[in-house]
Amino acid sequence: MRAKEEQKIYQYLKDRLGSRAENRDGLIRLIKGYQDFIYVGDGCIVDYIKEHNLNKKCRVMDKTMKRFYLFYYLRYECGMKWKDIGDMFNLKHSTAIHGANTHKLLTHNNDSEYRRNTEDLRKVFVITDKRLN
Repeated sequence: MRAKEEQKIYQYLKDRLGSRAENRDGLIRLIKGYQDFIYVGDGCIVDYIKEHNLNKKCRVMDKTMKRFYLFYYLRYECGMKWKDIGDMFNLKHSTAIHGANTHKLLTHNNDSEYRRNTEDLRKVFVITDKRLN
């Protein structure tokens, strides 16, 4: 990972974690541990989250649905811990668990609004999990 990209991700995590980000080396280890999922093809999850303001509390349905999709993707496709997912979105781990479970429910029910709201995510961050089929 290039130093500029690492610095960008470090700054993002530092902003999200606040006082818990005192140890820069710990954050860099976290970044390197998850670098396989941070950059997927041409898409950067951190950039996507920041670009669409998904890291701020908001009950707007399209943003909420995008968060649900990313919660599931980060946990089951990337193997990220619930706490780390929550920290990435500036939310608690239980919110991430609930969102991932809601993703499963909406996908199982083939919800058309959910599919429409997450269409752009499905093209970049592809879920190959067989549990949903």
